[in-house]
Amino acid sequence: MSFLYSIIALALYLLFMFSINLFRIRRFERAIFFQSILGLAGAVVTCVAFRYTPSFKVSFADLHWFLLLLLVNVFFMKNGGAGFPSFMNWFTVMISVAFISPFSEELFFRGVLLKLNGYNIWVNAFIFSSLHLFNVIVGFERFFLVNLIYRFVVALVFAHSVAISGSLFPAVFYHVTNNLVAFILMTRRGRNAREFRGDRRMWEEYTGESAGTVPGGEETEGDPEEGTGGNEDRREDQRDPDEGRDDTKG
Repeated sequence: MSFLYSIIALALYLLFMFSINLFRIRRFERAIFFQSILGLAGAVVTCVAFRYTPSFKVSFADLHWFLLLLLVNVFFMKNGGAGFPSFMNWFTVMISVAFISPFSEELFFRGVLLKLNGYNIWVNAFIFSSLHLFNVIVGFERFFLVNLIYRFVVALVFAHSVAISGSLFPAVFYHVTNNLVAFILMTRRGRNAREFRGDRRMWEEYTGESAGTVPGGEETEGDPEEGTGGNEDRREDQRDPDEGRDDTKG
């Protein structure tokens, strides 16, 4: 019966998470903010539905394991990974990925789901790490095996800290710290608008605006820094398709 309850709880939580697609929000930071809010709502609803009352008694169980994993995370983040574009509203993203999402994920995964799983930390870690593959499917990040392994081990530590302490505090605290450090490292490597504006798809995905302009009203075309190289090919690709028809008529 606990397995069935786990499936129902997971389906309910994911229903809230994926309902973000109904809103068709184009700007990345707005989409990720509202998705984190929906995730929090889903976690709270499952807590009520399955009568789970979380405890936030202060505890630092498994702190040594978390610090070791944090050092590993810092090493990999400094030597690879994506960077947030500098024109993004970093404050909104930080609130979403470093505070709201960690809290809601711990409330659901290490709270409701871990209890329904009979505190089986291995199953909990497997489910948590596997669900992050959706980030790869939707194109939010590339697939790296090391990311999958890291998330599994981190989830294992989080779940174990909750199991031995009886409190969500260590898992929430570690998760917030982990995401905040990762966010800081990603923003330090953030790419600026000039680097992004040449990629029409990326620019529109992040801003919902035309790739022909950058903040401040600058035009992509005619910039003195874009006179040679691959930019000529890009201008060829952006030629009016009607030009070819005029030539054939002549």
